[in-house]
Amino acid sequence: MALQAIDPGMRRRVETELERMETENGVTILFAIESGSRSWGFPSRDSDYDVRFVYLRPLADYLSVSSRRDVIERPVDPVLDIGGWDLRKALQLSLRSNAALLEWLSSPITYRTEAAPVGTIRQLVRSAADPNALAAHYLNLGRRSLEKVREDGDAVRPKDYCYALRAACCLEWLLRFHGPPPMDMPSLLSGLTPDAELLARIQDLIARKAEGGEQDRQGHDAMLDQFLTDRLNPTPPPLPTVDRDRVGATIDRAFCTIALAGS
Repeated sequence: MALQAIDPGMRRRVETELERMETENGVTILFAIESGSRSWGFPSRDSDYDVRFVYLRPLADYLSVSSRRDVIERPVDPVLDIGGWDLRKALQLSLRSNAALLEWLSSPITYRTEAAPVGTIRQLVRSAADPNALAAHYLNLGRRSLEKVREDGDAVRPKDYCYALRAACCLEWLLRFHGPPPMDMPSLLSGLTPDAELLARIQDLIARKAEGGEQDRQGHDAMLDQFLTDRLNPTPPPLPTVDRDRVGATIDRAFCTIALAGS
């Protein structure tokens, strides 16, 4: 099971839009990636593009008493959803074990990356990730998606199945390895090595989703239903914790270093 490549024309459009956003806002984009179903490994024919990035402002902006908006975004259109966070906002959220930021930093589809600072940022964000907070995030995400599967009745959207399965696999990864899970389903399944029959069912589901639309429907799969129930009903056991004071001090120093280097 391999990820679909980004259409070259769309990649050029994304890169042009990133350059325009940098110029209009006077910022430097440190990294830009694909998020959502394309980077998770289960897009549909009509899936849009979800581009996310983290940017750095000029040093003077961080020294000003005036607050600056810490988000840059464009109105969503039917094809391209693009937006990003200021580095300071991103690092603040990392101290709350923000799962979205962790996923951005492990996305298998990148549009732009500044290798040196991004390597540092990735290491910092992973060190700040509390497995208990991440487990709670994926458990709640999975339970909400499983509820949608049940609400679908006899005709389930493959999209709802895929969302629930990815959350369940991320949770299982945390319980087994005590560290942030990969973003995409191929990497998750490779590391978790599920039963051959279950793996075949998941791969078949993803293949059918790729051939259809976001609103397509299918019948229930008893094996997938049981897997999701088994993984998402129990409350996870306590996992190792993170020394937030120590990590916070390290992130403060790293932010200063990156901001100064970018001035």
